[in-house]
Amino acid sequence: YFKFYGPATIQDFCHWSGLPAGISREALARLQPKLTEAMMDKRTLYAFGNIEIKNARRLSLLGKFDPLFVSYRHKEWIVNREQEKNIWRSAAPVEAVVLDGVNVVGTWRHALKGKKMMIRIEPMIKIADVLKDRIQSKSQKLARFWQKELDAVIYE
Repeated sequence: YFKFYGPATIQDFCHWSGLPAGISREALARLQPKLTEAMMDKRTLYAFGNIEIKNARRLSLLGKFDPLFVSYRHKEWIVNREQEKNIWRSAAPVEAVVLDGVNVVGTWRHALKGKKMMIRIEPMIKIADVLKDRIQSKSQKLARFWQKELDAVIYE
């Protein structure tokens, strides 16, 4: 877990694994000599190797139930409470998210009809035209990956 999802807290590991805190702490104690520790927002983070906090500008269309949103107990480092409600809806689905670097832009869904693909964006912020162009480009790549023709990107 800490190799692929680190840096993360012990609470994040418990949340992801479903293991009780006691067993998680025992496992952490065995791994601790190999882990790097860092403090952030009064929480101890663990990872294998160096802990680097980067502010990437990469645009990502994350899928539903993406590990970035389900592998961590504490999510306020990436979303605020209002955004959380839009991502974790009732009945437990975790929505697909448009992420601009470390900033949540909105959620997205796709619809397929024959060889065509349509993407609907539910913005959580005001989306500038420059960002819409980047979303259009990423959507185009996604459609090609699925061997579809991008019909439209609609903002609701």
